[in-house]
Amino acid sequence: MNQSQSSRPRFFLASTPVVLALALTACGSGNAPTPDGTPSADALSTKVLAQPALEVFTQAVMPELQTAIGRYASGKGFDQVGGPPLLGLLGGGVGGLSLAQTKQLQAQQFRVQSINVVGSDCTTHPGNQTDADQDGILDASTATYSCAGTAGFAYSYNGSWTMNDKSQNDGGAAYLFTGKTAGTYSVQDGLVKYTWVYAEKSSLDTLATSGGGSSGTYLYNWDAQGSAGVLNVAATFDLKWRLNLTLSRTPDASGQTVTLSGRASAGNTQSGLGGYTDIQGTLHASPACTTFDGGTLKFTSGGSSKTVTYTGCGVTQ
Repeated sequence: MNQSQSSRPRFFLASTPVVLALALTACGSGNAPTPDGTPSADALSTKVLAQPALEVFTQAVMPELQTAIGRYASGKGFDQVGGPPLLGLLGGGVGGLSLAQTKQLQAQQFRVQSINVVGSDCTTHPGNQTDADQDGILDASTATYSCAGTAGFAYSYNGSWTMNDKSQNDGGAAYLFTGKTAGTYSVQDGLVKYTWVYAEKSSLDTLATSGGGSSGTYLYNWDAQGSAGVLNVAATFDLKWRLNLTLSRTPDASGQTVTLSGRASAGNTQSGLGGYTDIQGTLHASPACTTFDGGTLKFTSGGSSKTVTYTGCGVTQ
């Protein structure tokens, strides 16, 4: 977040969907998720993902992972709140749905995710804007937001983010950022309909290091419950995923080098399906790129692995 952005948080539904790589199952749902509390660092599952499932899960993790690393590399924390990830598959159909019906449902979900939520349907309270050392990190601020509307579907979500400058003498390298969101979505579009509630929590806690860099930990939790269906066939779900990263950032002449390690895991509490991938990488972030201009991310689960390589502001997989 830079100073021009700090006066007001911005709100959007992610234009690049996060695909949650889990199979749905037709079982009863439990209690609704809640955004209260601190994100958990515990993995949801220690099950190994076979190579095909790891490939899918890598795609699920990438958007949130890129966003987290990119914002950490900026050295200024986050000032944006995203909508919920999509529901997805480890393979086959969703619960009692055929593969064709599942694809139809997913197409609807992608359309939902493409909607930008801005301005008129959101109420925001930016919180205290004091920044005594003018480093772009607010000294102690909690912003709140509430959004609702219809755009071919009904949605409602609310939450908050909090930023604290942990030092007035380090140019913004030491700070604590936390955020939480809770929402509901209801879609009925032709033969497709689904309703779900979701909650997400995140935290980024950093310390200053020599040379203007930092070290930090990032936690992200996402939970969702609901039902989805095509025609008269329906399935219910109770899905979760977690991201736990340790990061370090070192500035250089052309940007920032970020080294990271951690684990992403997913679980379906109704079916017991799920799995994990360990993550290691070194990436270079440049102001000229929307992602990264160099480096690799390696995903490993048991004997399966996948490496994503960045070159020239793009991805080569």
